[in-house]
Amino acid sequence: MAVGLTYSRAVAWLKVLFPLAALILLSTMFLFSRAVDTTGDLPIAQVDLEQRAREQLLTGPRFSGTTPQGDIVTFTAKSAQPDIEGTGLTLVNDLNARIDYKDGTTLTLTSQNGQISDRKLQVTLKGSVVVVTSDGYTLRTEEMDADLKQNRMETAGEINGTAPFGTLQAGKAIFENDKNTNNIHLFFTKGVKLVYIPK
Repeated sequence: MAVGLTYSRAVAWLKVLFPLAALILLSTMFLFSRAVDTTGDLPIAQVDLEQRAREQLLTGPRFSGTTPQGDIVTFTAKSAQPDIEGTGLTLVNDLNARIDYKDGTTLTLTSQNGQISDRKLQVTLKGSVVVVTSDGYTLRTEEMDADLKQNRMETAGEINGTAPFGTLQAGKAIFENDKNTNNIHLFFTKGVKLVYIPK
C-alpha cells in the first residue's frame, strides 16, 4: 500500500513540475532572445526607391488612346522616364505597341528602345524594330518614326521581311492613311526586291 501511495504522489508532483519546467524554459527563451528592430528600413529597398525618385523611373508603364481618325493605340514598356533635358520626350525600354485600325487591320510593333513625344503624338522606335500586320506582313528594321496625328509611319532605313506572297527587301517602307477611304496602305521604295514563293 505504501508503494502505491508513493507512486501516486510522484505522478501528482510530476503533473505540476513538467508544466512549470516548460513555462520556465519558454520564459528564458523570450527573456534572453535578441531584440529585432522592426521599424528600420531595408537599405536595398531604400536605395532603389531613392534612385527611382531621382531618375523619375516608371516600371511597366502603359499608354493608350485613340488617334484623330479613331484608331485605338496601346503602348506598353518595361520602363519609362522623362527626358531630363526637358524636350517633352518620354524614353522607354522594351517598347510594345498595338494599333487597331477602324478598317479591321491590326498592327503590332516591338523595339528595344523608343521615344514618345507627349506634345506631338509622335513615336520613334529604335533597335531591332519588328512590325507585324494582321494581313500577313512581318517586317524588320532598325528605326521607325510614327506620327499618330497623321496616321503615318516611316522607316529610317532599309527593311526586310516576309509577306503573304514571299519575301521582300526595300530601302524604305511607309505606312500611310488614305484620306479618301481611311484605309492603311503600305508602300515600299528605294530598291524594292521581291521574291515570290508560290503556295
